[in-house]
Amino acid sequence: DHKEIEDLETRMRVAAEGAEYIIEDTTSSSRPLPVSETIMVGFDGHVNEIMGALFSNESNLQIISIVGMGGIGKTTLTTHVYNKPFIVQHFHVRAWFTVSQEYTEKEILLGLLHQIDNTNQDDAHEISDGKLGDKLYKTLLGRKYLIVMDDVWDIKAWDMFKRFLPDNNNGSRILVTTRLLRLAVDIGSCIPYQLNLLDEKQSWDLLRRKIFADGRSPVELEGTGKSIATKCRGLPLALVVIAGVLAKSKTENWKYVEEDVTSAVNNEHDDFCMKILLLSYNHLPIYLKPCFLYFAVFPEDFDIKLSRLVRLWIAEGFIRKRGHKSLEKIGEEYLEDLIDRNLILVSWRSITGQVTDCHIHDVLSELCRREAHKDNFILTENLFSKGDSTDYTARRFPLLRVLDVVDEYPKDEILQLINSRYVACMGPLMLMPSSISRLWSLHTLVVYQELSLPSEIWQMPQLRHGCSKTPI
Repeated sequence: DHKEIEDLETRMRVAAEGAEYIIEDTTSSSRPLPVSETIMVGFDGHVNEIMGALFSNESNLQIISIVGMGGIGKTTLTTHVYNKPFIVQHFHVRAWFTVSQEYTEKEILLGLLHQIDNTNQDDAHEISDGKLGDKLYKTLLGRKYLIVMDDVWDIKAWDMFKRFLPDNNNGSRILVTTRLLRLAVDIGSCIPYQLNLLDEKQSWDLLRRKIFADGRSPVELEGTGKSIATKCRGLPLALVVIAGVLAKSKTENWKYVEEDVTSAVNNEHDDFCMKILLLSYNHLPIYLKPCFLYFAVFPEDFDIKLSRLVRLWIAEGFIRKRGHKSLEKIGEEYLEDLIDRNLILVSWRSITGQVTDCHIHDVLSELCRREAHKDNFILTENLFSKGDSTDYTARRFPLLRVLDVVDEYPKDEILQLINSRYVACMGPLMLMPSSISRLWSLHTLVVYQELSLPSEIWQMPQLRHGCSKTPI
């Protein structure tokens, strides 16, 4: 049934995030979830901080949020803390519920009541949500409790549920895990604990310990192993999946895995890694999906200037006017939203804290390309045959909106791009003729050399940005 499917998904996610636990329903909230030996790497500081928050002198009900991208280890960390003997002894009642993207109030209430007082879920389905909520409230009243809400995607789930949680003023706590930073801030009583990617040393440590039972690797494999770990870019999910590949591979085949780590991660277990990360994409609001998919046009490990990205989004028509804000400001807010959702990573910030450059994780980049091709969002084609310098884009794609090339592009061909909104190219000293005003749709013109423009540019009402080696 639906509950069994949810339990299975939880087991899968925990296994993927690097834990060795299996989460099952418990007949009593005082009984810990079954757990075998846990492999924890890079979480010591977070464990200590979260334990401190759980045992703090704050007697009122506290909501503690843990936030991070898919596969980074939120469920692993939370389960590790949840099962600690100190936690089991400290709280009178413990319960765990995985919210996920599809939920009902009844499912949440029944799931918790089943763990706390062994309420029969089949018999209770006829009881109204209000009565179930009252029962949960009365069951928790006066008791010190710890409730985990795992994988929360929507503030509505919390708003719907919180009225049934009494503040007993006795140190009760709620632990929430989510991929959405803004949601974590809105829910939490304190600053969210944000999980970061592992560094190279931690990545190799996790990979090595997942492959070899004794945690020791043969000396001859260490160089290749460290290289593979580095290419996983610190994402525990990728490291665990690749460990599964290597553990079943002959040692002489490690070098082939090293050559294409991303494909090895995504091909294992029927794209298991992709299915977990795909949840983040599927949950995006419709206006953010094309903005995310647009990262598929950039190479891997490529730092993207915020200003360039936003201008490209505007040229493609992804950003719509809203109120008195400029399109550029709205575009910056779109990017901040993607960053808050842990889909895009910050490369650089200014002294004032503003994002200046960003990039996408390699594994998410692969997801981005897959979805972009599946939806026919991008077309990959070799536009120019070797030695064929006359087959220019303006003739083949007359409705092209964006031309962004890293090579010289003839001035006469640029003047044919009457439907383009964004043109960026290399070129020698360019003295643009007055006919440039025919490019009435052009928003941005970038020439990575010297450029001279005629006064007719003031007749181009859509032109917003002009950039060149020398001031325009």
